[in-house]
Amino acid sequence: MVPRSNARFWLVEAKASKTVQPSMAAPMLSLARATGDRATRRIVVYRKSRTGTAFTALAKGAEALTLEQFVRKINNGKTS
Repeated sequence: MVPRSNARFWLVEAKASKTVQPSMAAPMLSLARATGDRATRRIVVYRKSRTGTAFTALAKGAEALTLEQFVRKINNGKTS
């Protein structure tokens, strides 16, 4: 959980894998349903592959970000 303003937060799950699957978001999406609208983003963070391209679409309501992308978002999105 990454605290945000107005009692909101991001749910973040880190994976050691260089490949993410939609099923990896399922536990986080379940937790998000239990928290209502307080979880403003649901993010799975993974290691960037040397050969593959990074993608953000993971599952409805969740996004996948490489570690580098996540660090940029967390540093730039201090108010969201």
